[in-house]
Amino acid sequence: MFPEIPPWYELHSLIIHFPIALLVLATGFLVAALIRPEKRFQVTALLLIVLGTAGIFLAIETGEAAEDTVIQNDAQHDVLHEHEELAEKTRPVFAALALVLGAFLWYSRKRSQGRFARGPAALYLILYVAGLLLLLNAAQHGGELVHKSGPHKHYGITPSS
Repeated sequence: MFPEIPPWYELHSLIIHFPIALLVLATGFLVAALIRPEKRFQVTALLLIVLGTAGIFLAIETGEAAEDTVIQNDAQHDVLHEHEELAEKTRPVFAALALVLGAFLWYSRKRSQGRFARGPAALYLILYVAGLLLLLNAAQHGGELVHKSGPHKHYGITPSS
């Protein structure tokens, strides 16, 4: 017999690790595509970024649901607020990065036999790493909620909605 699927508001801690892992992994494929401009590296990077970005959208939704179930003291409230603000900023950043890379790959396919132009690819990688640092900062605040500010789990409070 399979275990029950947890309620929506308890899925955040399970879901959030996937977009982080996918977006960190995409960095390696972006670097590989810069060093050795092969279509497989470029397409894999785009696929990982699109899936990771979709995961951010899902993680933010589950995080908002989980927020209503956490008993907070003042320290937790401040960390939770900062975590939420940083997470909200990652959503448009990675959505834009995914769109830019998709457009860039489409354009470079038409223009230069499907290869990255090194200058724009290097600039994109710099912007991507900046977005990744934003994501990792949000993740660090989430980890602080779990490991430093006290347990981040359901205490029998039902979410409001």
